[in-house]
Amino acid sequence: MALARSGRLVLFEPKLAPGEAYRRRLWLHPALAKWVANQSLDIAQQRYFEAVRAFLKTFVTGDDFDNDNLLKKLATKFGDWYEFRVAFDPHHRIIGGLLRTGEFIALAHETRKNLDDKGFAPTISRASRLWNSMSFKTRPLTGERSSLLEDFDDDED
Repeated sequence: MALARSGRLVLFEPKLAPGEAYRRRLWLHPALAKWVANQSLDIAQQRYFEAVRAFLKTFVTGDDFDNDNLLKKLATKFGDWYEFRVAFDPHHRIIGGLLRTGEFIALAHETRKNLDDKGFAPTISRASRLWNSMSFKTRPLTGERSSLLEDFDDDED
């Protein structure tokens, strides 16, 4: 919460429909939050970013993300990271890690094409540097994805 108060992380809080609830937390690095919030005047861009926000909303409302097509584990020399797989055009990957059960910190993004050209290492390295700059007491959680994606505990701070 201190990182949010200082502007170093932004909580992704989509508008909920009746009957929906926040079951997970999704924190975004400010640069990523700006990208996700894109309010382009171009209609195609507007639709794309509305779809990105809708996809991320399904994560925070508790949809089943125990699936490599949506959230894939990346075991690297920097530890266990995950990629949200934005699978509609243009394909993007959002890289981050789990701070606590049900609480994801998204730190970097890249187009799938750039990842094909350059590999994941530069983006994961950037995410790792950003994670370290946040002064978290732990590295991203490791373990079974299904247990890491359970509901977050709202009483923790």
